[in-house]
Amino acid sequence: MGQQQLLLIVLGTILVVLAIMIGINLFQTNAVDQNRAALWNDLNHIGSLAQGYFRRSTTFGGGGNSFIGFKLYPGQQANDNGTFMLVGAPSDHEVVIQAKGKEIGIDGTDSVMLIMVIHPDEMYIDQGRGFN
Repeated sequence: MGQQQLLLIVLGTILVVLAIMIGINLFQTNAVDQNRAALWNDLNHIGSLAQGYFRRSTTFGGGGNSFIGFKLYPGQQANDNGTFMLVGAPSDHEVVIQAKGKEIGIDGTDSVMLIMVIHPDEMYIDQGRGFN
């Protein structure tokens, strides 16, 4: 009878450890997904600001149908979700922004990273240049 109890205790311990490991993995996956979604939301906000800058006349501090001169102010460069920076100089019809998150991404070593390309009438996440 003692061996059966010992076997049940070992089996129970293995099941508990397995359940804890699965829970930790699910939590980490959820944290990465939430960080990516928050960065996407922040990039959409920055993208709408860039498009507003593009459409605003130079008299009112805009680009006058150009992204040249658009910049991220210190309050837009970082928040609780990550950091944001311009990739290259803005051109007449395109600005590219990189977002680097606080969570470790898909590869297990680098932070979550998204790159958004903004045009006057559209913006999209460039999955070829940075989707981690």
